[in-house]
Amino acid sequence: MARDTLASLRILKNKEFTAIGPPISFGQYGTREVYFSSLTYYMGALGLALTNSNVLGPVYVNIILMIIGLYFLYLFGKNFFKNENKALIITFLYALSPPIVAHLRFFWNPNFIISIAPIFWYFYYRALTKKEKIYYFFIGIFAGTLFLFHYFVLPVILFSIFFLIKKKSFKKIFFVFFGFLIVILPLIIFEIKNQFYLIKAIIFNLTENAKFHNSYKPIFSRPLILKFLDIFQIPVIFIGSQTEATHFYPIIKLNYSQTVILGLVIFLILILKNLNYKNDKINVFILIFIFTSLISSLLAHESYYLRYFFICLPILSLLFVNLINKKNIIIIAVIFLITNIRILHSQKAHNDLIKEKGTSYPTLFHIEKVAKIIEKEKFKTPYNITENFIGDARALYLRFFIEKNNRIPKLNDEISYTNLKTLFVFAPSLQVIKKEKRWEFTATPNLKLTKKYKIDNNKYLFKFETE
Repeated sequence: MARDTLASLRILKNKEFTAIGPPISFGQYGTREVYFSSLTYYMGALGLALTNSNVLGPVYVNIILMIIGLYFLYLFGKNFFKNENKALIITFLYALSPPIVAHLRFFWNPNFIISIAPIFWYFYYRALTKKEKIYYFFIGIFAGTLFLFHYFVLPVILFSIFFLIKKKSFKKIFFVFFGFLIVILPLIIFEIKNQFYLIKAIIFNLTENAKFHNSYKPIFSRPLILKFLDIFQIPVIFIGSQTEATHFYPIIKLNYSQTVILGLVIFLILILKNLNYKNDKINVFILIFIFTSLISSLLAHESYYLRYFFICLPILSLLFVNLINKKNIIIIAVIFLITNIRILHSQKAHNDLIKEKGTSYPTLFHIEKVAKIIEKEKFKTPYNITENFIGDARALYLRFFIEKNNRIPKLNDEISYTNLKTLFVFAPSLQVIKKEKRWEFTATPNLKLTKKYKIDNNKYLFKFETE
C-alpha cells in the first residue's frame, strides 16, 4: 500500500506521469521486470486529490467504486433471478463476504477488480440475453479496465467471450474488442514507444530467465494434485476461513485437509444445485466458475492466491444464492458479522511482530507523529530515513508522510544513502538497530546518535548525524 500510495503522491505532486505501474510477481526482482499498467496509481492520485492527500484517499475511491459495483450487481441479480429478494441476497453476500471486506480496506491494484467485476458481469449477462450492440461495447470497456488492474483476468475474459461467439454473435464481438482496445490504448502506445518492452520482458522471463527463482518456476513448485485440491478452498475462503492479505483469527480454524473437505462438499452442492435452476444461462456461469477456479489455482505459486479469482467472485455469489434459505441466511449473516469484526480489529499480525521484535506494528498515528517530529527538528542535509520494524529499509510508509509535507526539506530518494549528513531511523530500540546492521550505516560511515524520541512503547525515532 505504501509503495503504490507513494507513487500516486508523486504523480500528483511532482507530475511524475507514467504508463506502467506496480511490478508483477512474474519475474519480479529479476533483470527485466514486467509491470502492470499505471491505472492503479492514477486512481490513487484521484483519491489523494479529493482528500487533500489523506493516506486513505485511494481506499475511499475504491469504496465509492464498490458502491457503484454493488448497484450493478443488484441489477444483475434482479435480471437473472427475476426475484427482488434473491437480488438483495447476492448483493448482501458480495458486500459482506469477509475476504472482500478485508481487501477493500487497503490500496492494492487487484482490489479494484472486486469493485469493477460486478459491472462487467452485468453487461455480460445483458449481452447473453439481449441483442443490443451497446452491451458488447461496454463488455469491452470494463474488460479493458479489469485488464489494466491485473493481467490475470484476460484468460477468464476470453473464455467468457467464447460463449458470446457460440451464441452466433460473432459480428458483435468486434464491439467488445473495440471497447477493450480503447481502454488499453495508453499501454499500447507505451509498448510502441518502448520497442514492446513488456512483451519482450515476458518472453525473456519465459526463456533466458526461466531458471530465475522469481520467474515462473514457483508456479510448478507445488504438485498438480495439490493445485487441484486448492480450488476447493475457494468457497470456504469466501465465507471467512482466511484471507490471503489480512491476518486475523477465524471463527473456526481449519487445517488444510479440513478446508479442502468442507470446500469440496460446498463446491459440489454449488454446481449440482445450480444445474437444476430454470435459467439456462446458469450453465455458462458454472463453466466460467470452474474454469476460473482451475486456472487461478494453476497459476498460483506456493499456495492458493484468491486475488486470481477476484474477477469471478460475483459469479460465486450468484451460485451461492440458490443454496440459501431463510434459515441459513441468518447463519451466514452471523458468520460474516463475527468474522468481519475480527478482521476490523485484528491483532494476529501485531502478535506475530511482538513475538519477533517485542513490539506491534506502527499505526498511522505513530507514523504521522514521526513526520511531525522531523518537521520541527533542525538537521543538516542531505538526509534520509530508514526503519527496523518490517524490514523495509526504504521506509516507504514513512516516506509518504514526509514527501507530502511541504514544510519538511526534500529528502534523498529511496536508493540514495551515501554521503548523508543526517539519517533518521524509526525502530523498536537501539539494540534492534545494532543487531540488524542496516546497510545504510555502511553507505554513510561515522554516523553518531545525537537524539532519541519516544513515539510509543518500543517505538522510537533515532537521529544519527555525521561529525
